Amino acid sequence: MDKYSSINNKELQEILKYVKEEPVFLSNEMRLLSKEEILNYKEELSVEMDNIIPLIDLYDNNFLIYNITEDVFEKINIVDETVFGKTNTIENYLNLLPKED
Repeated sequence: MDKYSSINNKELQEILKYVKEEPVFLSNEMRLLSKEEILNYKEELSVEMDNIIPLIDLYDNNFLIYNITEDVFEKINIVDETVFGKTNTIENYLNLLPKED
């Protein structure tokens, strides 16, 4: 995902390495978004928020995002664009990614 390669956040860059043309399912209720969903998130998710990178669909209209402006990870609800659960690390999500052989 070259568009975001200049962002200096190690965890973001780690998770973006796993983004594919198709979503990657991390569990029954969690999936890493596809490249298209991330790049075209305003249309795909019907949100108007700027300066975010949606990463993981947590279901029930909740998504893990990276807030570019604040350099933090957050959860949002796309129905009302409520932001909650701000965190500086997403280690628990990274541990769910498929391990490379």
